[in-house]
Amino acid sequence: MTINRAAIDQIVLLSSLLAGFSLTAILQLLSIKDAKKDKVLSVAIVAFSLSTSVLLIATIVGSMMLVRVDMWNNSFGSSGIDYVGKFTNIISTLFFIGSFICFFGLGSLGWLKSKQLGWIISITATISFLISWVIVLQLP
Repeated sequence: MTINRAAIDQIVLLSSLLAGFSLTAILQLLSIKDAKKDKVLSVAIVAFSLSTSVLLIATIVGSMMLVRVDMWNNSFGSSGIDYVGKFTNIISTLFFIGSFICFFGLGSLGWLKSKQLGWIISITATISFLISWVIVLQLP
């Protein structure tokens, strides 16, 4: 199996960036005074926490996979790394799940301010997710 290292690098990079964004969102949401009273705030915090966890797992697994592939190639040449394909699928799936949860968290943030802003941000996040999903499904 041929590994496209640049593609795996990009997934790892995007996963780490989104995990950092989600972690920053958690910290900002935790600083709001009425955190215990607002259910929407709790939902957003949980969504961003799950997103951070899943995206960090994708980052760690992808990074370690790249390190092991490099070690394998340095020791044995480029053959014998067929197991990498399933890890690439796992990394891609974790990135997609983490991104979906992050979109969900983003969609819930508007409800903290007003109903109108809640609808606008929720619809925007849903459309963004659907567009990315359709593009991903079109890929070979």
